[in-house]
Amino acid sequence: MLDASREGFGPSFGRGSAEARLRGKEGICRWFLARYDPLVEEGRVRRWYMSATEIESGKQEEEERVRKENVRMLNILGGIQLRFGACLLD
Repeated sequence: MLDASREGFGPSFGRGSAEARLRGKEGICRWFLARYDPLVEEGRVRRWYMSATEIESGKQEEEERVRKENVRMLNILGGIQLRFGACLLD
């Protein structure tokens, strides 16, 4: 997976970060934030430095917040439809 994600990286690309789900040896997928930074010498990337931080709990909290917001919006829209429908029946 790392080889495929490194395609196109070069001195002009520079440092960056990406989020990815990775499967551990126990078969469980978890979210990670990967940060990468090239060591450039004489205009060429000589080495890549990378760190990865598990962000699974933050992702779960974000998904729960989005789910609650979606339920709240559906409830609001449902109330609008009920009121609008009642106006049409009058």
